[in-house]
Amino acid sequence: MNLKQLRAFQEVMLSGSVSEAARRLSRSQPAVSTLINSLEQEIGIKLFIRKNMRLQPVPEAQYLLKESTEILNQLDTTRTTLEGIKNLEKGTLRLASMPGPSVVLLPYFIENFLNTRRGIKTSMISKTSPQVARLIASQQYDIGVADRKLIDQTYDSLIHHQCVELPCVCAIPVSSPLANKVLITPEDLDGKPMTSLLGDHPLTEEIQENFDAAGANFNVVFESQYFIPLFTFIKHGNAFGIVDQSSAESYRLLNQNTKNDIVFRQFSPKTSLTITLMTPAYSPMSAVSSEFYQTLKQHFTKMAANTLLEVQEA
Repeated sequence: MNLKQLRAFQEVMLSGSVSEAARRLSRSQPAVSTLINSLEQEIGIKLFIRKNMRLQPVPEAQYLLKESTEILNQLDTTRTTLEGIKNLEKGTLRLASMPGPSVVLLPYFIENFLNTRRGIKTSMISKTSPQVARLIASQQYDIGVADRKLIDQTYDSLIHHQCVELPCVCAIPVSSPLANKVLITPEDLDGKPMTSLLGDHPLTEEIQENFDAAGANFNVVFESQYFIPLFTFIKHGNAFGIVDQSSAESYRLLNQNTKNDIVFRQFSPKTSLTITLMTPAYSPMSAVSSEFYQTLKQHFTKMAANTLLEVQEA
């Protein structure tokens, strides 16, 4: 049995005549008759008898109609699904990310990506950077976003890394006199209350080294696993922070319709957070994942190039 035979049989059953089935299928009447005859020979059952100049299906034909309809409907569904996948209208997108970007930034990027692709199902999980690397290496997720300096080289042969260096900026309460400065240095922040990632984070250690080199006191009063919770202390005027561009962008997205409680200024010396966008090295990406990966890379590259955020009015 083949699909052409089943399609011809179905149309003859539904229309009641070979000529009408041929018209619906845009085929010749002899061609449809040949398909029906070959189907009957293959299954060893006569499917139609001619009575009063019309074809009458035998009882076995009703059973075959039910089975063939299910097969053809499933084929049509599969064809439609594959066309949707090809046109990036269907599919599944699986992301694993360290906590910071998963709160605001990635949902924002995903929402924009899905605006015209509502048939795509998205799954996102938030894990530590080493855990994200393991998930990508084991091919459980399509794309990973993590802190490159927190990932050892154990899984590097199984992961494709696209690293983006995000320069840090200084987050300042809008009420502070420092908000009027264009460039902030450790000397400006000497002894002032600071927010920070946890003390053993490579970025915190780098900032500490910059303060030590300038002879300034890095006075950390609030610590967190990622930056976004720390903005609460900054906007209320209780602290300052040196944050990466993606965290600053997350804050701006969260507060784009409210007044500016925090301004961001360039920080010197240059301090950066290195983000890696990861994909499985030996697993082909789906069309949807590949398209979103390129979109994600463009967003992070754009943030990396914006070394001085737009000066905000107080």
